[in-house]
Amino acid sequence: MTSNDGMNAAGGNKKKKKRKKKRKAATLAPPPIKSRKVARVVTSKFHEITHELERLENSPTKLKHVEKMRVQELKQELDNLGGRQRYQDASKISTRHNRTVKYVCSVLTSLQLRPRKKEKKLKVLEIVSSFSAPQTLFDHSSNTRFFIFYKLKGAINTHLLDVTFMDTTAIDLNSCNHRIQQIDFLDLKPSSAYDVVVSSMVINCVPTKEQRLKMLMNIFKHLKVNGHLFIILPLLCIRKSAFQNCNKFVLLLNDIGFKLKHSKTSPKLAFFCFEKKIVEVDVNNNTNTSHSRIGIPPKKSNNENALLKKWGKHLKFQFAV
Repeated sequence: MTSNDGMNAAGGNKKKKKRKKKRKAATLAPPPIKSRKVARVVTSKFHEITHELERLENSPTKLKHVEKMRVQELKQELDNLGGRQRYQDASKISTRHNRTVKYVCSVLTSLQLRPRKKEKKLKVLEIVSSFSAPQTLFDHSSNTRFFIFYKLKGAINTHLLDVTFMDTTAIDLNSCNHRIQQIDFLDLKPSSAYDVVVSSMVINCVPTKEQRLKMLMNIFKHLKVNGHLFIILPLLCIRKSAFQNCNKFVLLLNDIGFKLKHSKTSPKLAFFCFEKKIVEVDVNNNTNTSHSRIGIPPKKSNNENALLKKWGKHLKFQFAV
């Protein structure tokens, strides 16, 4: 055997002994969401994390070391959950079974307001939102636990946009769908241009009582004469609230200028349909007359401060246990 043959044999042995490097295991994406139960858990957890994260990041004081560590932990939890994309997938599952569109269409049909073929479509404004599982607050002064629903950012719901007899404009504060315009409703100038306004899971998530009242009053101004408002709320916000119930809610809307046309409840939701009242006034001398019919709120609701004083303590949707 020559020296070259020996070298080749040694080289071959070295090659055999050389081990392949182990590849890092690829990170697997969370499995697709198919269950409504899993979707509710994901949306609830997502909101719980983002709400605490937002509170810490927007703190007026400088964060302590422990709080900074908590921020990092929350961001990691959010990544482990699947992030905003995972939340959006869960929202699609949750809103797939949404009953808002069924309720709106059925009531409009029963009130004989559904246009026939070739008739002009109803002009609809939909204030899009979704709600999380209730979050716990504790009032130390009264030693009471309260629950409150918070608005989920970027919820997905386009059902009313697909209804053939409606010309729907859908708006959301944090839109994640190209069909939903990203607009703050409170910044939208009232125009009395809509036949229908739909507010599902929105009023209960508005932060302050002043903003809630302004929102309801602005909805009145957005509606045409004989226009209809559909409001859907979590049933717990009505039946177990320490500040609110069905009768008070209807009376509040009545003072603003609405008349209840239909209501119902499901195991988890409360559904309301209100009509914009018609007040007969003479435009010239402001006296009652049968010649001019325009939609205006009653005199007692013209003063927003007076309404706030009367209904402010009831414009809360927390519920106590």
